[in-house]
Amino acid sequence: MSNLEIISQTHTGVAREVDGQLQHPLTISNIALTTPISHDYYPIPLFSLSGEVGRVQPTLHATILARTQYAEEIIAFVRTNHPNILALSAPQGTLRILQETLKKLQEFGPENRPQIILGGSLPTYLPNIFFNEFPDLPLTIIGGWGEVAFANEVKEYSIMNPIPEQKFVIGAYPEHYPRQDGVPKKGEVPFNYARAEATRGCFWGACSYCLRPLNEQQGKWKQYDLADVTAQVGELLRLGYDGYLDFADEEPIGTNIGLFANILDKLINLRKKYSKFTFGINMRADHVISSNSERQRQYDEFLQKAKRAGLANVWMGAESYSCSHLEILHKGQHITPLTNLAAAKKIDSYGIKVTQGFIPYHPLSNWQELLEMANFMEPHALFLSKILGAPFGYMRVQYNTPYEHAIRRLEGSTNYKLLGELDENMLTYECKYRDPSIGLHAGYMRIFYDWINPYLKQMHVEALKGNRDSQDNLNKLRAIVLQLFLESIKQLEPLKDSLVELKKQQLLILEKYKIEIGNGNFGINTVKFDELIQHHSADYLDKFM
Repeated sequence: MSNLEIISQTHTGVAREVDGQLQHPLTISNIALTTPISHDYYPIPLFSLSGEVGRVQPTLHATILARTQYAEEIIAFVRTNHPNILALSAPQGTLRILQETLKKLQEFGPENRPQIILGGSLPTYLPNIFFNEFPDLPLTIIGGWGEVAFANEVKEYSIMNPIPEQKFVIGAYPEHYPRQDGVPKKGEVPFNYARAEATRGCFWGACSYCLRPLNEQQGKWKQYDLADVTAQVGELLRLGYDGYLDFADEEPIGTNIGLFANILDKLINLRKKYSKFTFGINMRADHVISSNSERQRQYDEFLQKAKRAGLANVWMGAESYSCSHLEILHKGQHITPLTNLAAAKKIDSYGIKVTQGFIPYHPLSNWQELLEMANFMEPHALFLSKILGAPFGYMRVQYNTPYEHAIRRLEGSTNYKLLGELDENMLTYECKYRDPSIGLHAGYMRIFYDWINPYLKQMHVEALKGNRDSQDNLNKLRAIVLQLFLESIKQLEPLKDSLVELKKQQLLILEKYKIEIGNGNFGINTVKFDELIQHHSADYLDKFM
């Protein structure tokens, strides 16, 4: 077992009196729990937590930022380093490592246990799992955005105020800019790319499938000061992150295009010194396309300026190319298939890469919706294959979302039983499809998706890093898989009343496209797909039907 991967560390200061209170230096170990997929993500939550602690109690505490996929590494580290506070950031997908870590910490004697602070989506939404399973641990769980609450907890501990053995704290919007601290120089620790923030929250906040933070009010959205944002970007550039940088904001334009336009002016100046610097942002289609001529002029000017500032990639949650499906998703009246397509073409016309999220399959799907989607997309298939993040995808029914509530209402008024058990690791439900013919189709397509998607993701990462061969292969592979999606819908819809015939035709279509991919020099192992079909089809179909 390798050692815990240290991202950065600071040295301890000395005790000092502030406002009549003696503040003691602490050793804080702030560890991101990761998965094989997420391990190289830039851990902006760790850096912003460290920054807030440094703002509240500057140069006082010794802080170690680290990441790991293994509980054993955390336990070995705690035994050796004896931190006062052990903070674990646990996003979806990390339940096993978190539970294993807490179980082993429970074996420590009370005098050897650190104060444990948990944050991230798993502790936020399932706090009672941890309180009930580990009643003897000194456990604080912070729900939602945690920078302010975390810094307050550290301060209380440092002035030796009594802390309850277990408590749940709801976080708050950071009033101050969430400045990052503890970021290593580029190259010292591998990251996919650096990240920064200009805003916090979502001005829309109403999409039916989205799992929102506990402390967010719908539509509340906070912009930060221009000087703070540009200072953060400048600091990352000085640390060597002068290639691609991603703004982590859910939607930085929100209800005020002016602030980010001002940020662009500053980025244009920074590019005079850092000529290789490029960046990406999230945008909604209705912040690119408008029926109002004056607003459209503003949007066009914004994109022109953004291009000069280094905008290289726009992430856009199109999600669907069906009007009825977009209504179910609560994307808003201005988001339509036409605006999704027009926005992508507009951005592309400026030479800016656009990547759209696309989740056509969901448990309440119907054939009319899918056929509407296929008919709209077919004339634009070549263009769409270049801009869709995946040629097709599946909506996850997330815990405590409006979509989950809609399914429960359907179950309450009919004989349907669709929702399965909650997958606590991912905060999602397995959910059968209301229409069994779509469930059959979606189940077989999911086998293909699980086979091909890891290759698409890896090609996408390499393409973002500038690998032209990966970008070319990505475009070719997406085009093939999108044709599979469109052809399947158009050929299977007439067979919807015969599951036997539908299954037979679906398997023929999948075999056709498997052979095409195998002959395409992508380096993709087609045997894996055959194994999934032969040995796991029943398991897949059981999840959808």
